[in-house]
Amino acid sequence: MNQASPTLEFHWASALGVSVVLFLLSGILHLLIGILTPLAVDSEFSRRILMISNRADAAFFGVEPLQLLQRTPELAKLRAVLSPVIGGWLISIGLFTIAVTWFGLRNFQPWSLFTLGGCGVILAIFWIITIRQYLQAGVQIHFAELPPLFWIPAATLIPAMILGWIGLK
Repeated sequence: MNQASPTLEFHWASALGVSVVLFLLSGILHLLIGILTPLAVDSEFSRRILMISNRADAAFFGVEPLQLLQRTPELAKLRAVLSPVIGGWLISIGLFTIAVTWFGLRNFQPWSLFTLGGCGVILAIFWIITIRQYLQAGVQIHFAELPPLFWIPAATLIPAMILGWIGLK
């Protein structure tokens, strides 16, 4: 008699389930911010920030972002051109994260955890490189100034990885 191997059943209230939720939240955040990025490029709020916050950007660039954009129309044009590109990258990151999480991790595929973790680490490294330029210029960055796109994926990555690892064992 041929006995089938037991199949794993996914549960949201498990370590793997919480890991899936954390990765999905990160993907949804990237997706939403990516959609909003080109739409908000000309908003009053958006013109007050170039990268981190109004205060940090003013300290780094030597002038408030709004004044810099008004003084330098070429910079404003560059920002308008790059905004949809960055939005597209963020949407792609979000869709990738959601797809790998939903179709891989939720289905107990170990490769998906390593893929999500590796991509998260790469993103974190590049955010660190960006922030490091501010720090090297003597600009102190306060946690509350960091946009959610910086800290939410970074804050969820380690717990999501640990819980995913536990859930896949």
